[in-house]
Amino acid sequence: NTSAGNGGGVRGITTMTAGKITKNTSNSNGGGVYGNITMTGGSIVENKSKGNGGGIYMDTSATLGGSAIVSGNLKGETANNFFVGADKTIAISDSSAPTEDMNIGITTAVLPEISSPVAITSNGSDDDVDHFISDSPSYYVLYQDSILKLVKDANPTGEIVFEENSFTSFLSSITFDLFFMDKFDVVINAADDIAVKTVEYYISDHQLTAEEV
Repeated sequence: NTSAGNGGGVRGITTMTAGKITKNTSNSNGGGVYGNITMTGGSIVENKSKGNGGGIYMDTSATLGGSAIVSGNLKGETANNFFVGADKTIAISDSSAPTEDMNIGITTAVLPEISSPVAITSNGSDDDVDHFISDSPSYYVLYQDSILKLVKDANPTGEIVFEENSFTSFLSSITFDLFFMDKFDVVINAADDIAVKTVEYYISDHQLTAEEV
């Protein structure tokens, strides 16, 4: 099907437990589905839209669980599967918990910034992280504060300071005994604004191999 407006395949309230919605096109939003949806099975794949939600554009509410699959959908030529609008979240089904087959691609209207993740569900558990995948490689899904959030991918920062010298990267190993000093203090600083809970270091009397690290 092809729609000049919203909802290439389905528009309105949708309950889906099996089957497939595929190869539909919307010249606006929601290539596969536009509206409110409860989906605990079946797949929404290979749909396209010119606007957001190549697979699903949620109107006001959505509940997902079971073996639901929303993947391989596009906005133009870019992955855009389940579009979560501003101030909207997905509910994870209590009656039909996600199975290992559930796979949902996620795009949000509000893009996460470092230290400012965007909520994508209103509930969930750490086990649910594997079922939701960012459509963009610039972000990833994290379980935090009892919900799932989309987070901007950024490398942690680190610094080693001794005496008046500091290093944030190394071309080779640091050999402290070359300074011919009996003792000096070394300060290790590290930070990751989202996922790292603790920072630890390991003292070794020999250079570690890649396997040991």
